Amino acid sequence: MRHDPRPGHAREAARVFLKRGAQAAVIQAGSERNLAVWPGGELRLPKIPVKSVDAVGAGDAFAAALAVQMAKGRSLAEAGPFANAATALATTVFGARAGLPRREAVARLLAEVQAGAKSG
Repeated sequence: MRHDPRPGHAREAARVFLKRGAQAAVIQAGSERNLAVWPGGELRLPKIPVKSVDAVGAGDAFAAALAVQMAKGRSLAEAGPFANAATALATTVFGARAGLPRREAVARLLAEVQAGAKSG
């Protein structure tokens, strides 16, 4: 399937995966956000503004953080923002391995983002 960055097309692509049996799909929806879709809902994950220097490994950081959070029993709606924060931090360092953030750093960034969303 060819990637189309428009959000409506990302939603359509996610629905194709759901129809094929996936329980959920997370699709990059352009340069501004990712989109998580599951049978009961959808979650927009806006990109977190950071000083990005290298995107190598960002997708791996997202997948790993999402998997760990969901293995802990978190829902996709709870795990998605954590994975999104891991992705943002992964882009602030050169290299895939060096860019993988520690859980504590991800939690701090997510808390900052959530606090800013509440106050702003």
